[in-house]
Amino acid sequence: MAVAFIQSTTGGTTSAGTSVSTSNFGTSPVTGNFITVGIFEAGGTNNIQSVTDSGGNTYTLAAKSNNGTNCTTSVYYAYNITGGANFKITVNYTVNGENIGVTAREYSGVNTASNPLDQTATSAGLSIGPTATSTQSNEVVVATISTNANTAFTVGTGYSNFIDNGLGSGHLGVEDQIVDSIQGYTATFNGGGAFTAGVMATFKGIPLNTTTSTSLSTSSTSVSSTSTSISSTSSSLSTSSTSTSTTTLFNPGFIPRATIRQWGWK
Repeated sequence: MAVAFIQSTTGGTTSAGTSVSTSNFGTSPVTGNFITVGIFEAGGTNNIQSVTDSGGNTYTLAAKSNNGTNCTTSVYYAYNITGGANFKITVNYTVNGENIGVTAREYSGVNTASNPLDQTATSAGLSIGPTATSTQSNEVVVATISTNANTAFTVGTGYSNFIDNGLGSGHLGVEDQIVDSIQGYTATFNGGGAFTAGVMATFKGIPLNTTTSTSLSTSSTSVSSTSTSISSTSSSLSTSSTSTSTTTLFNPGFIPRATIRQWGWK
């Protein structure tokens, strides 16, 4: 089946603390689906401790990028999730009071049998990539970028499902592209100011050729009907009509009685 974007939710903080949660997803995430989490850290470089959710799922770091000055972008993911109602994402970090922005997204159709992460790329600019060549055609490319400038991002060419999460003076932008060819991918954003950090990751969908199609092979038995041609031999019976010619021979020693009477003899 093809990958499909389902929904997203955001969160963030500029206050003291060491964790931040997103709002609940609008609808309950479906068990077996896939979630990505894009995170913006203002000034931090390695302060994310963990990502958790209300379903108890395990999140893995796909990649992170720092612009060398004042922001870091990280992307985490969980696959074959356990869903449920009142579902939200929590990011835990080590620096008290760090500005953190979070955008979480749910997808269906991502590989559930094994780790779906395929390729990644990072940058310190508005263009990210290209990635190395993908290993299969059915994938989703998720691009995430952040800036500590007070300038919003807008979607790049060829991408969709864009969201800009503004947080104080910073912004976190996320977009995606559902793809169907094997190649390297590049993502671009517009806006966002001069100092940006970007991450893109490709995730494998459920292989399209694993859909089991049961082909019922109907064995057509050709019954050869032998048509027996009965040759009806019509015997033409030739009836020979024998014309018998009866010749009465005169016997002088015998004269028929009728003749005698005819002659008047007695």
